[in-house]
Amino acid sequence: MHAFTLLERKGLGFVQTQGPFHQNLHDAITQVAEAHFCACWTVVGEVETLAHLRCKSPGQFFHLAEEILKTLASSTALEAIHLQSKNTQDKVLRQSILWNRDVLRYIDLERAMECGDVGIMEETLPHLLYRFAGGNNKRYTIEVLELLQCLQHEWPPELKDFVLHSCWLMNTTGHPLGFLPIDKGQEHNIKDTKVTFGTRGPNVSWALMKKTSPAIPTLRAVRKHTELQIWTLQRGLHHS
Repeated sequence: MHAFTLLERKGLGFVQTQGPFHQNLHDAITQVAEAHFCACWTVVGEVETLAHLRCKSPGQFFHLAEEILKTLASSTALEAIHLQSKNTQDKVLRQSILWNRDVLRYIDLERAMECGDVGIMEETLPHLLYRFAGGNNKRYTIEVLELLQCLQHEWPPELKDFVLHSCWLMNTTGHPLGFLPIDKGQEHNIKDTKVTFGTRGPNVSWALMKKTSPAIPTLRAVRKHTELQIWTLQRGLHHS
């Protein structure tokens, strides 16, 4: 919360169901994570600024990265603090290590979804299970447990492969980094159907919507091509 206040990220004090809450929260998490690990590089590298790391070799960078992961972003580092007496524990350091460890899982999952790596997504499920169980999110805990049971014991290989490669992610662009979760893609479809290319006027009907909906992918491509050719709108596709 303190970091969100410093970043002037308003509206993140409680969960919202309307507006760009998820995107704002994601941006704040990644920015705080970047700041944390920039600080980790200076601490482990024993330098005052990141610019002083330019003289390091690739091998040294690899060694420093391993040291950061081991001492400032791992469960092992947390256990070392827990073994200390309560009077000597550095609570700020403990919270920083806890954040670093957990945010790496978040970023890893986010990147896996972006590039379509369902293998990493599957490997993340046990970690999500412990997180939901520890946070008393009973419904999500049961959902992940049932999914793990099906993936590892009940579903035949053909069904498991179909679920992993056809039911988790979608890619409407063909770009190697253009994957997104099915539910998020469906939200895009709903917005285009209702708002961007929505049918309006006195003749609106379900039949007309059914007739025009299959043309939405083509309309998207035409709009994108027109914007690139004429530059009618100066906007990007990614949040800063």
